[in-house]
Amino acid sequence: MSSAARFKPGWYRGFCTKNRSIKGIFPCSYVYVKPCKIENEGLFETAVPLEDPAVREVALVLREWNLIWKNAYVDRETYKFTILRKVMWELLDWRRQLLMGTLTQDQTKELKLRITSKIDWGNRYNVCLVSK
Repeated sequence: MSSAARFKPGWYRGFCTKNRSIKGIFPCSYVYVKPCKIENEGLFETAVPLEDPAVREVALVLREWNLIWKNAYVDRETYKFTILRKVMWELLDWRRQLLMGTLTQDQTKELKLRITSKIDWGNRYNVCLVSK
């Protein structure tokens, strides 16, 4: 859900991030409000999360790769499925470490470099396998 607005006490109104035409009302216990910055206030305003860009990028990459991973499963491409699963689990774990905020600055910097190189590798790997 994205762009939640308090509807009534204990309830939020919002829409799905994948399909903005899907709207609904959600109990507060199902909603986590992230700190964000509002851009273009008014009719076309957008909420930009204030979280680390590396964390956001990993989430976007995992959503994108999930489709490729699912297709590898359906097409019974065992090798591709296994490799992608391993890399996706690594990225999930690294994202979790960044979100916990317990790393030193040097560890955070090193982890972000590892994330970037793994995403680059995965994009090259996926492009190579898709084009075959």
